[in-house]
Amino acid sequence: MEKAGAAHKWLGLKDVIPYYQSSYIALSQQFARDHRGVAQRFITAYLRACKDVAASNGKWTPALVDEEANWSGLSRDAVLAIPGPAYPGLSKISRESISRQEAMWFQLGMMKKMVPIDQFIDESFVNNARQQLGIK
Repeated sequence: MEKAGAAHKWLGLKDVIPYYQSSYIALSQQFARDHRGVAQRFITAYLRACKDVAASNGKWTPALVDEEANWSGLSRDAVLAIPGPAYPGLSKISRESISRQEAMWFQLGMMKKMVPIDQFIDESFVNNARQQLGIK
């Protein structure tokens, strides 16, 4: 919309709610238990991609353009028209963000009870991937 001159970006999500973590990867307990190797390989590949995007400093590199075009089906020109590669971070889990979101859903009546977040966060997959990829 901005490129077409129909809108102007005033504030970003980080300007309004800086604590908010907008993306998560979730696994069921059963999948994590029964397919641990698959889950670990997926998280490691995901984090490797995050590391590549982080190294680009928010700019498209030829390799990132090629990957995005290949996996999205977009043309290289269409990819290059996107302001920069989406960067979800290096998989740091924001307990504050999760807690605040859970409280909101509870207050809206979308959850019947609050659950302590440590009961459903398992950082072992991401910690293993971070160690394997040399990410602190």
